[in-house]
Amino acid sequence: MNKLNVVISNTYKEQIKSKSFIIMILSPIIIVIIAGIIGYFVSTSSNSNDSSDKNDFKIAMITKNPELVKSFKQKYSSNVIKSIDTEIKAKKATKSGKIDGYLNVYTKNQQIKLKYSGNQQFDDELKKDLMISINQEQQKLNLKNSGINNRQINQLKIKPTYVSDYHESKHNQEKEDQKDMIIGANYIYMTILFFLTLTYSSIVATSIAKDKGSKTAEYILSSIDAFTYFSGKVIATILMLLTQIIIYIILGLVAYRVISEISSIGKIINENQHMINKVIENMFGFNLLYFILGAVIIILISAISGALVGKVEDSSKAAQPVSIFLLLCFYINIFLSNNSDALFFKIVSYIPVISTFTMNTRIANDNVTLIGILISLLISFVFIIICLYWVKLNYKGLLLKNDDSGFFKKIKNAVNYK
Repeated sequence: MNKLNVVISNTYKEQIKSKSFIIMILSPIIIVIIAGIIGYFVSTSSNSNDSSDKNDFKIAMITKNPELVKSFKQKYSSNVIKSIDTEIKAKKATKSGKIDGYLNVYTKNQQIKLKYSGNQQFDDELKKDLMISINQEQQKLNLKNSGINNRQINQLKIKPTYVSDYHESKHNQEKEDQKDMIIGANYIYMTILFFLTLTYSSIVATSIAKDKGSKTAEYILSSIDAFTYFSGKVIATILMLLTQIIIYIILGLVAYRVISEISSIGKIINENQHMINKVIENMFGFNLLYFILGAVIIILISAISGALVGKVEDSSKAAQPVSIFLLLCFYINIFLSNNSDALFFKIVSYIPVISTFTMNTRIANDNVTLIGILISLLISFVFIIICLYWVKLNYKGLLLKNDDSGFFKKIKNAVNYK
């Protein structure tokens, strides 16, 4: 046990003190912060520009019937220059640049007409609100000219009503929104899982490959057995992974607390608290178990892969087979997730490592039973036991056999090693 602790301690301390580990911890945080800052300033700038553009647009309104534009003038008093009330003044002001243009509003043949003249195009948002206001005035004019009495006008204002006896509609809509949110969170979760397992599989594979390529493993095996060395490397890597996850959880909780204090965002969080709780519950339920088992299996396989490298200069290639396999699992989940109830997707959700991705998607889509989940977890757990048993019998042969034979030849030599 002391020898195992030494391997774990040395490997763990060596890795977490390295610059690469610190960069690996900080880089996602920095990316998220930068993305958030950019998004904030872009949004602020966009809103500011939109508001600024609208406020800077100045016009004069020329009309013999002020009632037609009264409501519009009141709403956009900062845009309409009231002191310019004749076409002659408006033309001079437009030419000098004091205003951007002027609008003639008049009636002809019982129809309201608008004619705009200016140095630049009429602001789209102002134009939209102007036409709404003018349409209302035209409607009043139409009713006035139609000769109908107040009783008939009131009759025209009658609108249809709609009554629903389906009282569960709101509940069902909330349930659908909750499911969509869980599925969306699952995609993010799977992406994080992919990159974390990819990173740590590379770390353990490269570490063991360097030890073997530089003959360090031979000196280590003279003091401890191969299984202890293997276990120490794997446990240290898992501890590193847990360290990173714990750091992110703490930072996430702090960020959540800070963001909740912001009034606008806090209100949205409070309104959707139930859905957020469901997402968190989903991520830290069976998903977490699949994540742990999947990460352990990947690290185990990577540690075996690292021992297959013969030269120290090839250590960077040690994790390539595992990386390709992980990429395949990730793509299977991404491209087939919309059809997660298909037979192929159901079958692969019981295969170790692939199940880490696909079974989580099936859980998010709510198309798997509790029995199916437990069977899949049991298969992954049994696979880990089988891997450990095989390593205990054959890992020494993998570390000490240093030939240039092919992949399967090296496995065969390790099995036959005495």
